[in-house]
Amino acid sequence: EAIANTTSSTGDEPWDVTRHTYIRSVALTRFLLLLAYFFGEHVGTTGNECSILRNSARRTVGGAQFSLDKATAPAGAENETDETGREEVRDTGTIEETNDALEKCDFDELKLDEAHEKAIENLREEEEVVVLMPAEEFVIPHGPKRTVLYWLCRDVGTTVKINDFLDGVKEPCAYLMLLSGPIANIAMTEAFEWVPFELTWVGILWAPDAFRKLFKLNTKAVGLIIRELDFWIPFVMMCLSFFSASASFGHEAAVVQFFIEFILSFTINVLLADADLSKRKIESKGSGAFKYISMLLGATTFTVLLTFDHFPRSENRKYYFHLIYNQGEVEVVSMVARFMSTPLLFITKFIVKSLVYKGRTVII
Repeated sequence: EAIANTTSSTGDEPWDVTRHTYIRSVALTRFLLLLAYFFGEHVGTTGNECSILRNSARRTVGGAQFSLDKATAPAGAENETDETGREEVRDTGTIEETNDALEKCDFDELKLDEAHEKAIENLREEEEVVVLMPAEEFVIPHGPKRTVLYWLCRDVGTTVKINDFLDGVKEPCAYLMLLSGPIANIAMTEAFEWVPFELTWVGILWAPDAFRKLFKLNTKAVGLIIRELDFWIPFVMMCLSFFSASASFGHEAAVVQFFIEFILSFTINVLLADADLSKRKIESKGSGAFKYISMLLGATTFTVLLTFDHFPRSENRKYYFHLIYNQGEVEVVSMVARFMSTPLLFITKFIVKSLVYKGRTVII
């Protein structure tokens, strides 16, 4: 019992922190998340797709019989490929069927770099090639009638006017968002007299930039995103984390609105970012890592400050419950850290994907 459940303290002063570690509780939380992850992988992955490389599918073709040049392809190569990977190559957009009867493939449509071409040329007769390529391509229509704002108001003229106006004040909205977050965090710490706790209300200034981006999102893309567990797991965990954090403040109004604004901004700027199909974003093909890193730093900073008791008005409240024949105890600050760790991991994954695959989606 002493090993499984430990308590440590940094001292006897009022500002010192007492930490409780319940190994069984942590293990149970992570085990449930692991089961949810496995279930999501099972549901979202079909038989011909990779489980980790979600956007790729396995393609197996003959080794020495394989050629990138249709004109020089050995006799029977296309038929062999047809037998091994006919079903998988449909709807890829890179390999096309040229004969309905024979269902042959145009190998010259498949483009590999020089290093991979040399790797194929050096294969022996008994060896095979596994090619990873996009498993599915689809077209999403976009325009004023496809945006969230049109879905809300059902009027094209109003949609265009509002979105054009919000685009005109894009920079002021962005500056308000960048400045209001740190000010609200500092106000909650009450570390400076010239930044009173009441300034926590400036967190509401996140709303204009969040709604500006929300109104322009493509409804079809939003629908694709909310079908993914990569959306629901971090979203639900973030909500549970901030609900626990709100409980530590006694659900004070200023803090509650700050948490709501943070969740709104996190959902739109991070989880729904793939639904932003604006021409500027698509043509830029740049990495969206900056907003992910900003959100990661903001959430991490808040979690650390709350965990180490730097918010005077927060309290590590305890809640007790009975489940069957067991009595449980929950500490709100501990639950904040546990729930918050999951969306932080997802944000980190999004940062890596946006840096490695610039201009690509991170959830869809």
